[in-house]
Parts: sequence; structure tokens; C-alpha cells
Amino acid sequence: MNSIDDVRKSGRDGKKSTWHLLFHLPTYREAVAFTIQAGTIVNEIRLENFDGTNQQELKLPHLQFDSTEAIELAIYDFALVEGDGHTVIFSGYHFKAIKENNIPFLTVVGTLNAKMAEIHFNAATGEYLGWTESHS
Repeated sequence: MNSIDDVRKSGRDGKKSTWHLLFHLPTYREAVAFTIQAGTIVNEIRLENFDGTNQQELKLPHLQFDSTEAIELAIYDFALVEGDGHTVIFSGYHFKAIKENNIPFLTVVGTLNAKMAEIHFNAATGEYLGWTESHS
């Protein structure tokens, strides 16, 4: 699950208007991708022969640490700055929620030193897990 660029500086409050979600049906090798904009499904794509062997299930109980808390830490503790749509391809802040190695991640995406950067938190506990920065 991740936010999608709405071509405006948004996300400072931990909220985004447009999201992309992927639901995988592991027993059928199928998935459905949804785009949700302002609470309404605006696009739905069925993916057949989807190889989800590397996908891990992210359930609502895994998401106890909210994006409103994560954005505050990312800005004040790590000096993350919003994307400007020019130096980096996106505007504002973005969010991702995934599960990898049995750890639920909530990631805040922005910029550090004019490069795309991601601040990673445990989505269940709020524990800081690390950060990454693009080299381009």
C-alpha cells in the first residue's frame, strides 16, 4: 500500500488523498490493484498469473503506528523535507506500508539534501528501523 503523487505539496499532516493498494489471492495466483482517491475507488485492475511468492500479508493489527505520528518524527527527528516535484519526481510527503521479513513497515518518503529519502518505522510499535537515500 502506498500513497500516489497528487502533484501538490501534501502529506505534512500524515494524510494523502490518493492511494494504491494491492490485494493478493495466494491460492489463485491472482491479485487486484485498486486506486483510491478521496475515499472512492477510481481504478481497479485484475492481475492474473500474479507471482506473489515474495509478498507477505499485512493486516490491520500490524498498523498501530499512524502516519500522523510517523511524519512528525520524520520531520523533527530526521529533518525530512517534502518533495518539490522538480529536484525529485514527487511533490509533498509520501507513505508506504509493507511487510517484509515478518516486520510491518510504515515508511515516510521525502527528501534529504535534495535526494529522495525514506524513513522506516515498525508499523506495529513505532520503533525507528532505519533510513535509505537515493544516490541519483
